[in-house]
Amino acid sequence: MKRLLSLLLAAVMALSLAACGGAPAGTTAPPETTVPPVTTLPPVTTAPAPPASADIDALYPFLKNWVIENGILNGDYVIHSKTADHYGGYAEENFNLAYWGDTDTVEFCLHSVVDEMYSLSFYLSIPKVHTGSYEYITTYYERETGISVCESRGLIEAASFTTKYPLSSTDYFGPVELQDQFMELSRVGLCDAISCLREFLVTENTGYTLEDLGFARFDG
Repeated sequence: MKRLLSLLLAAVMALSLAACGGAPAGTTAPPETTVPPVTTLPPVTTAPAPPASADIDALYPFLKNWVIENGILNGDYVIHSKTADHYGGYAEENFNLAYWGDTDTVEFCLHSVVDEMYSLSFYLSIPKVHTGSYEYITTYYERETGISVCESRGLIEAASFTTKYPLSSTDYFGPVELQDQFMELSRVGLCDAISCLREFLVTENTGYTLEDLGFARFDG
């Protein structure tokens, strides 16, 4: 993924120079969810009991209660954040589980700091009613302003998704010249996020596996 990051950053810089320093248009990125330092996370002292069996319809309330019990409250959201190497990822990235009170949303996020200005986030929402489809958002944005340079939204069909499966997008925001590069970066980043999700489910003794969530063919 580092090679793709370098290519995308170079392309962004080239477009910025071509526009005489004008800021690229985009949308506002989802709020930063990596504020709590990993070293300040309190030890887990309590957690809701895992379901007796992998009841997929109980996944949303279980994760909601889990992060409320074990996360850090920050205004309108609660977040559990660790460096991604705790869940088989890279130490320079963060893997988060968050519950947003204003939207009643549970989501996982893999967050990567690209450089002193830009960050990448790969979000996967947990549906309240299991359908086998998961909404995702990927965004490459300027941290100071929260404005996205590139952003994609769409659905992942868990039953068919693998590391070799193309990523579909219902909405793309950003320069057309960057779309192909960003979509490939999004695909790779979401695969990394799903791999971390698999390890999270096991490491935190949730009682669920990635296969229970419908990702029967995922090979990452």
